[in-house]
Amino acid sequence: MNAKHNHNSKKTKSRRKKVFQFQRSATVLILFFATLVAIVFGSIKILSYSGKILWTQFRLMQCYTTIEKLEDTREYNLDMAYTYPGGAAEYVRKAEEADEKIEYWNSVRSGYVHSDDPIIAEAAKDGFELHIFLISLMPFCAFVGLLVLSFFLRSKLFLIFQIEVLAFDLIMCGFFYLFKLALARFIKFFSHEYNFFNRCWKWDLKTLKSDLHKYSESEKIVPFVGTKSEKRRFKIG
Repeated sequence: MNAKHNHNSKKTKSRRKKVFQFQRSATVLILFFATLVAIVFGSIKILSYSGKILWTQFRLMQCYTTIEKLEDTREYNLDMAYTYPGGAAEYVRKAEEADEKIEYWNSVRSGYVHSDDPIIAEAAKDGFELHIFLISLMPFCAFVGLLVLSFFLRSKLFLIFQIEVLAFDLIMCGFFYLFKLALARFIKFFSHEYNFFNRCWKWDLKTLKSDLHKYSESEKIVPFVGTKSEKRRFKIG
């Protein structure tokens, strides 16, 4: 009997160990993939946001530098047209070409300022700003730096992930402990109400049986029994 009990106990422990190991492995894998997905989507979102600002600032810088050069070209050709009247037509043509290009680049800059994308419009609102350009460049530098560090510091990243798993386990432990306390109060309440109504229906059944018994006794028909004189008269004839 004891041998059988010990065998069943060992079998139960082995089953519990397998369930624990399976649940543990599943938790770690889910947490790993959730972390990976969060990092990927978070990086895409941050880089997309920063990329729009960086590209807008770069294009604005290009617009301003190009317009500035074209304005210098226009002024130079106009000055040359006034200085050398004989070749004024050629200089005027070059100045007009510069004007057309300036108009094009102004339309490009205006397209960024009045863009339908709120991120681009906000980035272009005050024109090119060097500090905004540098700030928008930082996430890309940080991303490249993290990739390099992750390649050289794989063991430390694993330690960070272990800390993340530990923090997750502590959070879930606290959550389920609070849930257990709340559920215990509900169970206690339901148990009390169950006991109350269980006593009630037994009491109601007992009362109903008693009342039915009394009712049946009061409604019972008693058979007719003749008196002694009537019995004697019946015998005489």
